[in-house]
Formats: sequence, structure tokens, C-alpha cells
Amino acid sequence: MVVPIRWFAFFVWLLSVLATACSSTTPPAAPPRTLTPPTVLCTEAAPSHPCNRAATVEAWLRDSRLRILASAPAGGRQDAKVLTLALPEQSGQRVFRARWRALESESLINDPRKELGAYAVAKSFLEPHEYVVPPTTGHCFPLEEYRAQVDGKAPPSFEKEGVQCVFGILSYWLENVADPKNARKAGVWRKDGILDEQLFSSDATYRKSVSDLNLFTYLIHHGDSHDKQFLITKDEPSPRVYSVDNSVTFESIKNPMTLFREDWAVIRVPAVSERSLQRLLGHTASDWTRLNAIESYRKTDGQLVAAPLDAPIGPPDAGVRWVGLGLQIGLTETEISGVRQRLAELVNRARRGELRTY
Repeated sequence: MVVPIRWFAFFVWLLSVLATACSSTTPPAAPPRTLTPPTVLCTEAAPSHPCNRAATVEAWLRDSRLRILASAPAGGRQDAKVLTLALPEQSGQRVFRARWRALESESLINDPRKELGAYAVAKSFLEPHEYVVPPTTGHCFPLEEYRAQVDGKAPPSFEKEGVQCVFGILSYWLENVADPKNARKAGVWRKDGILDEQLFSSDATYRKSVSDLNLFTYLIHHGDSHDKQFLITKDEPSPRVYSVDNSVTFESIKNPMTLFREDWAVIRVPAVSERSLQRLLGHTASDWTRLNAIESYRKTDGQLVAAPLDAPIGPPDAGVRWVGLGLQIGLTETEISGVRQRLAELVNRARRGELRTY
């Protein structure tokens, strides 16, 4: 009997989950140097306090001058790291942290490339101060530096193309957040999950944040919901929520443990934002096509550096494409079609009165 690949993948992952179900996660080590303030993202269109705008953080993450000061395990089974990073500035250097996954850590179901795609979907219908995903970009660290600070045996990501760097995905590390259970223990939250229906009714800022997050997790078909994936800000008058691990998404098979958890690939909030839905419905065919080539990189002196975006080139169902002297990375045509299909289904539910909007 021939077993379909997707079912085979499911059983492989199920065995992996069961084998490691009792394993503990190691919290990331404290950064070796003081982080440069401010360390929080801007959550207002016109901020009243010092904060980092999403576009500014994206520029840091892409900058070829970025250097690794230290690396620590992020916990979990994905070989994710927390990197302490430094970027030269006129006054010295900016020190901050980011979550890192090398492209080679991809598995049959879990793909770090999808972190970049998920962030692009969130950006497509939210304003920067409303983002429910930390700023996320690709980056290629020089091989020798990466081996010295992260993995002494790491191979170059695109060796046959003559590139001597390790490519992966960086996501800004949120410093002012906690997962729901730890937030509750600290006395700043009253639920074991991110949804508080009473607060949803009374706090417009929280309502917009959690409903946008749920719209996002639904669109990307988030397949690995658990209490460590979603974080809540601790120092906002109104809490904001974030999804910080989006690598089991789009057309992936879900983690079977979602059978025993709140599955955020479905709509769980009492209502979704009409404004957010309308922004999605306003996308043109070219808007959706742009998700196929989210970032481009050019080979320069044996390294990969960020380059202006070109039109998508190469197979539409390849998320990582080497073209000439450069790299394109984005969502596949199948993954984009899945997002559009889920959006259409959601709109139909709203029209039938099965889904509330506000």
C-alpha cells in the first residue's frame, strides 16, 4: 500500500511529538551586554514615548553590518536561537536581540521560510503600529563569524553558488512580553490564554489586537497553537498580543497536539475587524503576487546582501529560488492561493451572518 506523503509526514511528526512531549525548554540566556534603549516596538501611530518603529527594526535586521555577540537556545524542537546582535551607529553600537532559525533547520512540516511569509501577510492588512508579528526578515551571516558564535560545524547555505554565509530568518525579540500563563502568575493577566472576552468587550485597543491576531492565524492556517506561541505585552495600558512562531503554517499539516489545545487556525474571537477585512478585500491580483517574492538578495564578494525586489522569477511553487547571482524568497503559489481561499470563506461566513464584525 502506498501511503500519501502528507499522511506520512503527519505520522513522522506525531512520533516526534510523542517522543519529546516531556522534554523541557531552556529559557534564553540573558544578553551579554546591556540592550540599547528603547527596547519596545511602537504600538501607536504617533508614539508618546520612545519606541522602535517596525520599518526601523526591519532595516536593522537586514543590515549587512550586523554582528553576532552571543547565541543561546530559544527552547523547543526547532533549533531556534536567540541571538544578541550589534549594529554600528554614530554613537557607538546598537545592541538588541532577535530570534533566529537557519534555513537548513527546515523539516518536512516545519519551515523557517514561512516566518517571512507570515510577517508579509500581517503587513498586507495592518498598519505598522498594529502588527501582530514582530518585524521579521532574512539575513545571511558570514560563515566564519557564524561558526564562531553559533554553530562551529554550520555549512554555507548556498555552497554550490559560491556563497560563504549562513542564511536564515531573524525576528525581533520582544522584551516587554510574557506568555499568558506567566503573565497570569505575575499578576498582569487573568487568563491562561490570550483571549479575555470581558476585556474584548471593554477595551478597544485589546479587541483590535487580538481580533487581528486571530484573523492572521486563520489566514495563514496556524498549525502549532500553544501557550508559548502567543505573547502579551506587560507594560501597555491596554495589552497587545503577538504570534511569535509561525513556521508551521500555510499548507503544513498541523501539530497533532492541537487536538488538545485551543486551535487558533479557526476564528475564536467574538468578532473580527471590518476595517481589516476590507483592507484584505482591497488587494489586487498584483498585491497577492508580490507575496511570491517577498525579499531578494544579491551575491556580493561571496556574501548575500539585501537587494531591491524584482518581479517573481522561477517556479511559482518554489519558496526559495536562486536566480542568476541572487536569491528570491517568498510564499509559493499554492500557499498564496490557500490564504485567498480562506479569506473568501471568511467573507462568505460574514455575509451569511455566521461571523460578527465590528
